[in-house]
Amino acid sequence: MRYIFHVALLISIGLIACTGNKHEGVQQISPDGLEELLANENTVLIDVRTPEEVATGYIPGATLFIDAYSDDFESRLLQLDKDKTYAVYCLRGGRSARATDLLASQGFSSVYNVEGGIDAYTGRLIKN
Repeated sequence: MRYIFHVALLISIGLIACTGNKHEGVQQISPDGLEELLANENTVLIDVRTPEEVATGYIPGATLFIDAYSDDFESRLLQLDKDKTYAVYCLRGGRSARATDLLASQGFSSVYNVEGGIDAYTGRLIKN
């Protein structure tokens, strides 16, 4: 009985950790909502996937590519201009949720996590 409780607790924690942002300052945006957000010249679209993933294609308008697995990931994010608006995406939304939580916790006031990541994006991709 105790074993079942522990397994259920671990599964619950895992589901909570994967279901979005923990920080109140982060807004969720659908991939379809990106076009309107990117129309504002103050908005920066950040791709936090690996270089190998980016090579398969990225969302038009992405201007920053910061690998979430790189050693300098957090420091590169925290060097960004706090007066800008940031939309962040990855493959499915986990890495971008981590990035947007970090930004919001450090005082960035206009932060968006792209729900479902590039997997949910239905538009054309830019390929190198």
